[in-house]
Parts: sequence; structure tokens; C-alpha cells
Amino acid sequence: MWNITPEVVERIKEELKGREAALRAMLEGETEKLDAELVDIEALERVANAFAAKHLPETTPANFFEGAVVESAPAEPTAAEPATEPEPEMKKGMPRWRTH
Repeated sequence: MWNITPEVVERIKEELKGREAALRAMLEGETEKLDAELVDIEALERVANAFAAKHLPETTPANFFEGAVVESAPAEPTAAEPATEPEPEMKKGMPRWRTH
């Protein structure tokens, strides 16, 4: 049969408290990382909004990028979409967006 003594119960409780503290510390560390990433994204958003306000037509609101949804392009054209012609060869040293 089982031999459960108060000392065994106390030892198990202490082990569980230690595991809980380790998990809380890990969670706190991950939360701090996510908070730092969020700060970076918000800074990027502020810079993008400032750039848009300065360089895009006046009809563009200052919060142009706020709430924007970025959609990824499909990897391959579907049967309903014809395949596009390949891009012309880029000039060396020039970014793709500058060659068009």
C-alpha cells in the first residue's frame, strides 16, 4: 500500500512550487520579448506613417498604414490566372523597385 506521510506531501508541494516559479519566470521572459517586438513594430509604423504623410499625396491620411492588411502573393498562378511573363533582368546593384 501507499505510505503517504506529511513529509512526502510537503516535499511534493515544494517541488510543484519550484516548477511553478520556473514556468512563471519563463513566461515573463517570453512576454518581455514580445513586448520589445511590439515596440519595434510600433516604431516602424510611426516611421511609415510619417513617410506617407510627407511623400504621398495630401489625400492620403496620416495614418495610412494603420490597420493595413498585408496579403501574401500566391506562390504559383492558379488555373484561372495566366502565368505572367518573367521579370526583365535587373540591373546590377539596383534594388528591384528601382528598375521599374
